Amino acid sequence: MFKRLTTLVAGLALASALPAVAQQAPSTTTNPPVERIVPGRTADREARAARTTRGRSNARPQRQASPEQIKAAAVALAAELEPGCQVVDANLRGNSAQGQSIYEASCVTGPGYILITAVEAKGDVAAIAATSADCVDLFGQADLARQRDPAADVGLQCEMPANQDVLKVVTGYAKAAGVECAVDQGSATGVRNNLTVYEVGCPGVDGYWVERDGQGWKATPCIEIRSMSGACRYTTAMEQAATFKAWLTGSEAASCDVAEVRYMGANANGAFYEAKCNGADGAIIRMDNAKAVQQVYPCATAQRIGGGCTLTPAPAAAPAPSSRR
Repeated sequence: MFKRLTTLVAGLALASALPAVAQQAPSTTTNPPVERIVPGRTADREARAARTTRGRSNARPQRQASPEQIKAAAVALAAELEPGCQVVDANLRGNSAQGQSIYEASCVTGPGYILITAVEAKGDVAAIAATSADCVDLFGQADLARQRDPAADVGLQCEMPANQDVLKVVTGYAKAAGVECAVDQGSATGVRNNLTVYEVGCPGVDGYWVERDGQGWKATPCIEIRSMSGACRYTTAMEQAATFKAWLTGSEAASCDVAEVRYMGANANGAFYEAKCNGADGAIIRMDNAKAVQQVYPCATAQRIGGGCTLTPAPAAAPAPSSRR
C-alpha cells in the first residue's frame, strides 16, 4: 500500500495507481504513523502525465547505478517508509515521468516493497512525497483485477523471486492470528474497516479472513464471513460442512450428516449456527467460544430462535379441517 511520511488507503486499488515507469535493465543482484496517498489523486496525475509524453524522452543520459548504490538507496528509503523491512536485496525498476526513482526491495521477513523517491517542488510544480507499496497487497489487487478481466492492466508489480512468494508471507500472518491449519492458499483480498484483509485457504476444512488491528492479528472463520455477505474464494461449502461436522463430535447432534451450515450470529449465551442434515431434520445449535455444543434446537421446533431454520424446508402445513359433515 502507498505510504508517505506522517492512514490506510480506503481501498486496495493500488497497482494501477503506481507512477508509470521508464523501465531499466534489472540489476544483477538477484510505526510511526504514516499517511497514505489515496489512489486517483497524486499518483493518477503522474500516470496521466506519463501517457502524454509516451513516445518521446527528454531524460538526460545517466550513468548506470551499481548494485551497491541501488541497495544503499533502497535501504535509506525503507528506513524512512517501511522501518520494519530489513533490506536483503534491491533492484532499480525505472524512473517516473516526474523524475522519481522506483526501487523494489526484498526484506528479511514479511513482504517486499516498491519504494519510490520524493521530488522537491520546483516553480509552480508541487512536491511529490516518497511512497511505498506492499508487494503482497499489489499481488492481491492484480489477482482480483484479472479475475474480473484476464486482460486487465494491473500496473507495476513486484518481480523479484523473494517477493513473489505471497503464500509464505500470508501464512505467517495466519499463524500470528492463531490459524493452525496447513495453509495452502492465500492472498490479500480487500480492505475492511480501513485494514487490509488477507484470505487463507485450508485443505479440507474452513478457511479464514485474517487482519491486523491495534491489538495484533485476528482470524475470522469463513463460515462467519459468509453470513456477513463476504466471500471466501479458497473455501468450499463442503469444507465448511466438514469443519462443522467435526465440531458436533460427542454431542446430541453428532449424527447429523452436515450438508450445509449457516452462522446466525452470537449473543451473551453463545454463537448460533444452523445445520442442514442429509436425510434428517436440521437443527439450530448453540456453541460456546471453544466450539463446544451447548444446546440443540431441532428445526421443527426452532421457529423462535433467530427467525428459525432457513436451510431446512419447513414442514408442510396440515390441511384445514373439512366443513362438511
